[in-house]
Amino acid sequence: MRHFRLLCLAALFGTFASCKKESFGDRMVRETRENTEKMCPMEVDQDTMLDSMAFDKGSHTLLYYYSLHGFLDFDSLYTDDVVEAHRETLIRDIRNSVTLRDVKKGKANFKCVYLSASTGKVLLQYFIPAEEYGK
Repeated sequence: MRHFRLLCLAALFGTFASCKKESFGDRMVRETRENTEKMCPMEVDQDTMLDSMAFDKGSHTLLYYYSLHGFLDFDSLYTDDVVEAHRETLIRDIRNSVTLRDVKKGKANFKCVYLSASTGKVLLQYFIPAEEYGK
């Protein structure tokens, strides 16, 4: 999906290799905070906004928070088939992403949360463990 490709672009962390004293987790926390401050909110497409990114050191998880607007802001759209197809697309995009190379090398998990812009309700939520995209 187009929005995941932009997500990968937003995840480009230019200083991953530059600081040897920082742990992977500390570096991810800092980089995601800095990127959120610089780039978010960022329009991914007409109906999707990347609101923020974060890294949870406890679960070793890179988190992306989106808000869905307009056409995508209806929970009735998200049938089991649609959700599964979208999840498979996310996994494929993670596997194929060059910009996420250092994140994948660090064996981070991914979590994407999609919220309704009108109600704040979680419409979609995916957790993709490192073992799954690493296959």
